[in-house]
Amino acid sequence: AAPAGAEAGMAGRKTLEALSAADAIVDALDVARHERERIDEHVRSRAARLSGAEDKDDDDDDEAAADFDDEDDDDDDAADAVVVRGGGGALSSYGGGKVYPQGLQPNPLLMGLSPERYALRSIETVKAADLEQSVLALPFSSALSLLDYLGGWLAAGERVELTCRLAALIVRLHYTQLGATAAARGVLLRVRPLLRRRAAEMRDMMGFNLAGLGMLEG
Repeated sequence: AAPAGAEAGMAGRKTLEALSAADAIVDALDVARHERERIDEHVRSRAARLSGAEDKDDDDDDEAAADFDDEDDDDDDAADAVVVRGGGGALSSYGGGKVYPQGLQPNPLLMGLSPERYALRSIETVKAADLEQSVLALPFSSALSLLDYLGGWLAAGERVELTCRLAALIVRLHYTQLGATAAARGVLLRVRPLLRRRAAEMRDMMGFNLAGLGMLEG
Protein backbone atom coordinates (compact mmCIF):
# COMPACT_ATOMS: atom_id res chain seq x y z
CA ALA A 1 0.00 0.00 0.00
CA ALA A 2 1.11 3.55 -0.67
CA PRO A 3 2.30 5.49 2.40
CA ALA A 4 0.00 8.08 3.92
CA GLY A 5 0.13 11.36 2.04
CA ALA A 6 1.63 9.79 -1.07
CA GLU A 7 -1.18 11.01 -3.31
CA ALA A 8 -0.91 14.51 -1.90
CA GLY A 9 2.80 14.48 -2.66
CA MET A 10 2.12 13.38 -6.21
CA ALA A 11 -0.51 16.07 -6.62
CA GLY A 12 1.93 18.74 -5.57
CA ARG A 13 4.18 17.92 -8.51
CA LYS A 14 1.56 18.43 -11.20
CA THR A 15 2.71 20.66 -14.02
CA LEU A 16 0.78 23.08 -16.17
CA GLU A 17 1.20 20.70 -19.13
CA ALA A 18 -0.29 17.83 -17.12
CA LEU A 19 -3.27 19.95 -16.08
CA SER A 20 -3.85 21.04 -19.67
CA ALA A 21 -3.65 17.41 -20.79
CA ALA A 22 -6.15 16.43 -18.10
CA ASP A 23 -8.59 19.08 -19.37
CA ALA A 24 -8.16 17.75 -22.92
CA ILE A 25 -8.87 14.19 -21.76
CA VAL A 26 -12.02 15.29 -19.93
CA ASP A 27 -13.24 17.15 -23.02
CA ALA A 28 -12.51 14.15 -25.27
CA LEU A 29 -14.34 11.77 -22.93
CA ASP A 30 -17.37 14.08 -22.88
CA VAL A 31 -17.42 14.41 -26.67
CA ALA A 32 -17.06 10.64 -27.08
CA ARG A 33 -19.87 9.94 -24.62
CA HIS A 34 -22.28 12.39 -26.24
CA GLU A 35 -21.46 11.07 -29.71
CA ARG A 36 -21.90 7.43 -28.69
CA GLU A 37 -25.28 8.35 -27.16
CA ARG A 38 -26.26 10.11 -30.40
CA ILE A 39 -25.31 7.07 -32.48
CA ASP A 40 -27.13 4.68 -30.16
CA GLU A 41 -30.25 6.84 -30.16
CA HIS A 42 -30.25 6.95 -33.95
CA VAL A 43 -29.94 3.15 -34.11
CA ARG A 44 -32.78 2.68 -31.62
CA SER A 45 -35.02 5.10 -33.52
CA ARG A 46 -34.26 3.38 -36.81
CA ALA A 47 -34.95 -0.04 -35.31
CA ALA A 48 -38.27 1.23 -33.92
CA ARG A 49 -39.27 2.58 -37.33
CA LEU A 50 -38.35 -0.70 -39.00
CA SER A 51 -40.29 -2.64 -36.39
CA GLY A 52 -43.33 -0.44 -36.99
CA ALA A 53 -43.03 -0.95 -40.73
CA GLU A 54 -42.87 -4.70 -40.25
CA ASP A 55 -45.99 -4.67 -38.06
CA LYS A 56 -47.82 -2.74 -40.75
CA ASP A 57 -46.67 -5.18 -43.41
CA ASP A 58 -47.95 -8.10 -41.32
CA ASP A 59 -51.46 -6.65 -41.55
CA ASP A 60 -51.26 -6.17 -45.29
CA ASP A 61 -53.50 -8.43 -47.36
CA ASP A 62 -50.79 -8.94 -49.95
CA GLU A 63 -48.59 -11.46 -48.12
CA ALA A 64 -46.08 -11.84 -50.92
CA ALA A 65 -45.37 -8.12 -51.07
CA ALA A 66 -45.13 -7.93 -47.28
CA ASP A 67 -42.61 -10.77 -47.11
CA PHE A 68 -40.45 -9.10 -49.76
CA ASP A 69 -40.48 -5.78 -47.90
CA ASP A 70 -39.62 -7.47 -44.61
CA GLU A 71 -36.61 -9.23 -46.14
CA ASP A 72 -35.38 -6.02 -47.74
CA ASP A 73 -35.74 -4.05 -44.49
CA ASP A 74 -33.93 -6.75 -42.54
CA ASP A 75 -30.99 -6.58 -44.95
CA ASP A 76 -30.81 -2.78 -44.67
CA ASP A 77 -31.01 -2.95 -40.89
CA ALA A 78 -28.22 -5.50 -40.63
CA ALA A 79 -25.96 -3.57 -43.00
CA ASP A 80 -26.56 -0.03 -41.83
CA ALA A 81 -27.80 0.06 -38.26
CA VAL A 82 -25.73 -2.42 -36.25
CA VAL A 83 -23.72 -0.39 -33.73
CA VAL A 84 -22.84 -1.71 -30.30
CA ARG A 85 -22.05 0.42 -27.25
CA GLY A 86 -18.34 1.00 -26.70
CA GLY A 87 -18.04 -1.37 -23.75
CA GLY A 88 -18.81 -4.31 -26.02
CA GLY A 89 -15.72 -3.85 -28.17
CA ALA A 90 -17.60 -3.87 -31.49
CA LEU A 91 -15.63 -3.52 -34.71
CA SER A 92 -17.46 -0.28 -35.46
CA SER A 93 -16.16 1.07 -32.16
CA TYR A 94 -12.63 -0.27 -31.91
CA GLY A 95 -11.67 -1.78 -35.24
CA GLY A 96 -12.46 -1.51 -38.91
CA GLY A 97 -15.85 -1.07 -40.49
CA LYS A 98 -18.35 1.74 -40.62
CA VAL A 99 -18.41 4.10 -37.65
CA TYR A 100 -21.73 5.82 -38.37
CA PRO A 101 -24.97 4.14 -39.42
CA GLN A 102 -26.70 5.22 -42.61
CA GLY A 103 -28.64 8.46 -42.30
CA LEU A 104 -26.61 9.94 -39.42
CA GLN A 105 -24.33 12.89 -40.13
CA PRO A 106 -20.81 12.29 -38.72
CA ASN A 107 -19.46 14.72 -36.16
CA PRO A 108 -16.59 16.65 -37.79
CA LEU A 109 -14.85 16.99 -34.42
CA LEU A 110 -14.07 13.29 -34.51
CA MET A 111 -12.36 13.56 -37.92
CA GLY A 112 -13.66 10.22 -39.12
CA LEU A 113 -12.88 8.34 -35.89
CA SER A 114 -15.32 6.38 -33.77
CA PRO A 115 -16.10 7.93 -30.37
CA GLU A 116 -13.98 5.27 -28.67
CA ARG A 117 -10.97 5.82 -30.91
CA TYR A 118 -11.32 9.58 -30.48
CA ALA A 119 -11.11 9.15 -26.71
CA LEU A 120 -8.11 6.84 -27.08
CA ARG A 121 -6.31 9.37 -29.26
CA SER A 122 -6.66 11.99 -26.52
CA ILE A 123 -4.70 9.64 -24.24
CA GLU A 124 -2.08 8.82 -26.85
CA THR A 125 -1.26 12.48 -27.45
CA VAL A 126 -0.29 13.10 -23.80
CA LYS A 127 3.46 13.12 -23.18
CA ALA A 128 4.61 10.03 -21.30
CA ALA A 129 6.16 12.22 -18.59
CA ASP A 130 2.81 13.96 -17.98
CA LEU A 131 0.45 11.01 -18.33
CA GLU A 132 0.39 9.87 -14.71
CA GLN A 133 -0.12 13.39 -13.38
CA SER A 134 -2.81 14.03 -15.98
CA VAL A 135 -4.76 10.97 -14.82
CA LEU A 136 -4.26 12.02 -11.22
CA ALA A 137 -5.79 15.42 -12.02
CA LEU A 138 -8.97 13.89 -13.48
CA PRO A 139 -12.15 14.20 -11.43
CA PHE A 140 -13.46 10.85 -10.21
CA SER A 141 -16.36 10.81 -12.67
CA SER A 142 -13.95 11.22 -15.59
CA ALA A 143 -11.57 8.63 -14.14
CA LEU A 144 -14.45 6.15 -13.92
CA SER A 145 -15.49 6.94 -17.49
CA LEU A 146 -11.90 6.43 -18.63
CA LEU A 147 -11.72 3.11 -16.78
CA ASP A 148 -14.84 1.98 -18.62
CA TYR A 149 -13.23 2.89 -21.96
CA LEU A 150 -10.05 1.10 -20.90
CA GLY A 151 -12.08 -2.08 -20.46
CA GLY A 152 -13.25 -1.81 -24.06
CA TRP A 153 -9.76 -1.08 -25.34
CA LEU A 154 -8.37 -4.06 -23.41
CA ALA A 155 -11.07 -6.34 -24.83
CA ALA A 156 -10.22 -5.14 -28.35
CA GLY A 157 -6.46 -5.40 -27.82
CA GLU A 158 -5.89 -1.66 -28.39
CA ARG A 159 -2.59 -0.28 -27.03
CA VAL A 160 -2.39 -3.05 -24.43
CA GLU A 161 0.66 -1.78 -22.56
CA LEU A 162 -0.77 1.74 -22.24
CA THR A 163 -4.25 0.59 -21.25
CA CYS A 164 -2.95 -1.87 -18.65
CA ARG A 165 -0.78 0.80 -17.07
CA LEU A 166 -3.62 3.35 -16.97
CA ALA A 167 -6.17 0.89 -15.61
CA ALA A 168 -3.82 -0.15 -12.82
CA LEU A 169 -3.07 3.51 -12.05
CA ILE A 170 -6.75 4.50 -11.83
CA VAL A 171 -7.57 1.56 -9.57
CA ARG A 172 -4.62 2.38 -7.32
CA LEU A 173 -5.48 6.08 -7.08
CA HIS A 174 -9.23 5.67 -6.56
CA TYR A 175 -9.38 2.27 -4.89
CA THR A 176 -11.51 3.35 -1.92
CA GLN A 177 -13.98 5.43 -3.91
CA LEU A 178 -14.30 2.79 -6.63
CA GLY A 179 -15.16 0.18 -4.02
CA ALA A 180 -17.79 2.45 -2.48
CA THR A 181 -19.44 3.43 -5.79
CA ALA A 182 -22.13 1.05 -7.01
CA ALA A 183 -21.75 2.13 -10.64
CA ALA A 184 -18.02 1.30 -10.54
CA ARG A 185 -18.42 -2.31 -9.44
CA GLY A 186 -19.59 -3.55 -12.82
CA VAL A 187 -16.70 -1.75 -14.51
CA LEU A 188 -14.20 -3.29 -12.09
CA LEU A 189 -15.64 -6.78 -12.58
CA ARG A 190 -15.25 -6.37 -16.34
CA VAL A 191 -11.76 -4.85 -16.27
CA ARG A 192 -10.17 -7.20 -13.73
CA PRO A 193 -10.11 -10.41 -15.85
CA LEU A 194 -9.14 -8.41 -18.93
CA LEU A 195 -6.16 -6.92 -17.11
CA ARG A 196 -5.00 -10.33 -15.97
CA ARG A 197 -5.40 -11.87 -19.41
CA ARG A 198 -3.64 -9.07 -21.29
CA ALA A 199 -0.84 -8.87 -18.69
CA ALA A 200 -0.29 -12.62 -19.01
CA GLU A 201 -0.18 -12.32 -22.81
CA MET A 202 2.39 -9.53 -22.59
CA ARG A 203 4.48 -11.53 -20.11
CA ASP A 204 4.44 -14.58 -22.39
CA MET A 205 5.35 -12.47 -25.41
CA MET A 206 8.26 -10.83 -23.60
CA GLY A 207 9.48 -14.20 -22.34
CA PHE A 208 9.35 -15.63 -25.86
CA ASN A 209 11.25 -12.64 -27.26
CA LEU A 210 13.89 -12.84 -24.53
CA ALA A 211 14.34 -16.55 -25.17
CA GLY A 212 14.78 -15.82 -28.86
CA LEU A 213 17.38 -13.16 -28.15
CA GLY A 214 19.20 -15.57 -25.87
CA MET A 215 19.38 -18.15 -28.63
CA LEU A 216 20.70 -15.56 -31.10
CA GLU A 217 23.37 -14.39 -28.66
CA GLY A 218 24.35 -17.95 -27.88
